[in-house]
Formats: sequence, structure tokens, C-alpha cells
Amino acid sequence: MLRAQRKLYWEGGKALAPMVRACKLPLRLLCLAYGADVVYTEELIDKKLVETERIQHGDGPNGLVEYVWKKDRSTVMSTCALERERVVLQIGSASPDLVVRAAQLYERDIAGVDINMGCPKHFSISGGMGAALLRNPETAEDMLRALRRTLDPNVTVTCKIRLLEDDAKTVELVRRLEAAGAQAIGVHMRETHHRPREPAIWDRLRAVVDAVQVPVLANGDVYTAKDIDTLRGDHGAKSIMIARGALGNPSVFRPEGPLPIFDVMRDYTRVARLVGQGDRSTIWMLNQMIRYDTTLPRKPKDAVCTAIKGPKPDLNVIADAMGLESSKLLPIKDDITWEKLGLKPPAALSASSVSATLLEGTDGPPAKRVKLGDNSGESAQTTHNQST
Repeated sequence: MLRAQRKLYWEGGKALAPMVRACKLPLRLLCLAYGADVVYTEELIDKKLVETERIQHGDGPNGLVEYVWKKDRSTVMSTCALERERVVLQIGSASPDLVVRAAQLYERDIAGVDINMGCPKHFSISGGMGAALLRNPETAEDMLRALRRTLDPNVTVTCKIRLLEDDAKTVELVRRLEAAGAQAIGVHMRETHHRPREPAIWDRLRAVVDAVQVPVLANGDVYTAKDIDTLRGDHGAKSIMIARGALGNPSVFRPEGPLPIFDVMRDYTRVARLVGQGDRSTIWMLNQMIRYDTTLPRKPKDAVCTAIKGPKPDLNVIADAMGLESSKLLPIKDDITWEKLGLKPPAALSASSVSATLLEGTDGPPAKRVKLGDNSGESAQTTHNQST
């Protein structure tokens, strides 16, 4: 199945950041419909990914695709054709061999692969993954080179890092990652020891952006259009990655401005039910919207929030309180379309994103000049911190 040749990243782009538990199919589709250009999966660990098998629902091209863990048949990742040109699989890995095996298993359904090089949690660091790679750039380079050498040349290979202790070390790192083949670099504007409550260090962004030719996606404390404008105007950001801002209100990506939170919660609940997401995951995500949205009172007492935050929340009761008629929300796994989801299709990829080759100066291994974006081919550890 041929895909149009487009860049996955370009100046002015906005991405949904990878967040454990949150970045499942319903949130990714919703953010795309609202205006996100790129959406990341939650971080998934290489050892689990290689133990999954692919299941395609329906006979046509629009059926749900589920990757299930062979050990217990649980779903590790769900996807569908609606996001195929925009979704990036984030992998937690410290092994060139395993990261390649995992990526090759999934590459027919994704637009890009991202290596997590920023997670500060013990699980990641003790396994040599996440932020441990900031101190082991040789392994990080080996993984990037291995992915660029073996994947379909139109699968974008990227990584997401945190700041090191000073600009010089961060600049040295991103230049090494670029030279190893990273086609874009997400930068969480905090150091490894910083907690989410500590402010992102936006003042250190420009040095990173100026150091490399590949796109740099700025991440950290982006909640509003004003934040985006400040990052771009005052700190040199060209592309933005949004995490907790999208948890509070996924419509933060809308060019026209965000929708009322209850409209968004209703959209999310409908989409989650239609694509077959489990009710517990949906209720958890609705709680995150209540937690991070800035327009709700601290202790909302409306019928919807009361149903969500009750001692035994029932998604049918929640959906009915939203006016959705839960009895009519039946899964459409065999044929998922924007119309059936009740969402407006996202705008076509930016005209400026059309490209036959990578930007000048961003080649990885000399043997390949890799195209950005579309392919031409057809839960991990959940105690990690979310991106911010």
C-alpha cells in the first residue's frame, strides 16, 4: 500500500506527547481531529512488544488493528488506518537488537518510531532505558543507527530526551543523536532530577534548536495557545509537543481555541466506546481531564463529574449523564471512520510538509538518505511519569 511522501515533522507542527496510560487510540484520534499534526503512543517496552501478535478486525482497510500479548491475550496497542500517517510508536529500550525487532513488527501500522531517552523512573533507569541513555550516548547512537539501517526508509526515527546539567552537554548530545540518524528530537525542558511541579526551563531551548538541523519539539508546561506563542516568539521553538495540557483539554490543538471541557469529555467517551476501549481506561482518562482542566471548580458537583468520581463509577451512567445514550454506543471495530466516530476529519497535512527527501544536513548513516513521514508499506510498565 503506497503512501504519499510527506514529512512527519515540520516548522509550526504540534504533537501529542507520549504519556503512559493516556496516549491510547481514543486520545490520539481525538487530538488528530482537534488539530494535532503528530500523535505519540504511550511508551511501550521492547521486550513486551516483541511478544505480541497482530490482529486485524474486518475485511476492509479501516478495521481496528490490535497487538495482543501472547502470554495473556491482553491488548498492548490498538490502532487504525485513520492515524497511520501520523502516529509515532514510542519504545522503551536499551538494546539495538530488541528495538529493531519491536519496530519491525509494528512498522506497517505507524509513521514513526521514537526512542524514550528521558524517563527518570527507577524501572527505566535500572534497565538502562529512558534517562539512563543520556549518560550512555553510545547505546543511544547504536539504536538510532540500527533503526535507520533496517526500517522502511519512510518510517521516521526520532528520540525524546531531557536537558543535561548545562547547555554545552545538551548541545553535544543532540548533535551526536542527529549524526546517528535521529530525524527529529523531542526535548523535555527539565533535567532528570526535576519533578513535574518544577517549572520547565524554557530559557534553555534556543541553544538546542540552534545546534541541530533536524526539527526540535519543545515539551514542558505547554497548556495554552499563549504558551505556544511564548515558546515560539521568545525561546526559538518551531515545533511543540503537548502533554498535560492535552490531558486537561485535548482540544488545546484547535486553531480556533479549545472547546468547553464537557464537550471534549463527551467526544472522548463516545470515541472510546466506539473503538472498543475498556471502561476502566476511559474512566481513568476522564478523571485526568477533571484533574488537569483549568476551567472546572476544584470540587465540581455537576452530574457528569459526580458520576465519574463516585465510589463505583459506571461508564454507562456517565455516558447517559453526558446525553450520549450508552445503549447506542456499540463498537465499530470492523470499519472505523471519522464519520462513524462523530468527528470532523483532520485537515490534510500542511502543504509545507510535502517532501521527497529529508531536510538538507540531516542525513543519518551515509548508505541511506531517508524520507520523512509516510510509510510505503502496509501495557508496558505503567509506573513511569507522564511527560509534561
